[in-house]
Amino acid sequence: MKKYLITYQTPAEFHDQMTQQTSEQQQEGMKAWMAWAQKVGANLADMGSPLAPSVVVTGGAPAATTAVTGTGFSVLQATDIEAAKGLLNGHPFLSVPGCSICVQEFLPIPGM
Repeated sequence: MKKYLITYQTPAEFHDQMTQQTSEQQQEGMKAWMAWAQKVGANLADMGSPLAPSVVVTGGAPAATTAVTGTGFSVLQATDIEAAKGLLNGHPFLSVPGCSICVQEFLPIPGM
């Protein structure tokens, strides 16, 4: 099995929308996430966590914010990237307008 980093990409204003939800709205949203997690089962290596808005840092340049940001991550296990993408079918995040999911395979570190 290979591991895949799943990052949740949103427009920058999405973070503000999330923080303004009532606790009832947050709990309702988590029900959909937990149903997806249960469906994926053991292929979900790490449920992950929400993330604060990102800041881009480059060598020598001032830090900058971006129009699109990662708002969270998960780690999946699958035989290949197509199988990993298949595990995202029905993911509740994909029903949110303007949001997308990025899938990246963990690669071995050379020489280690």
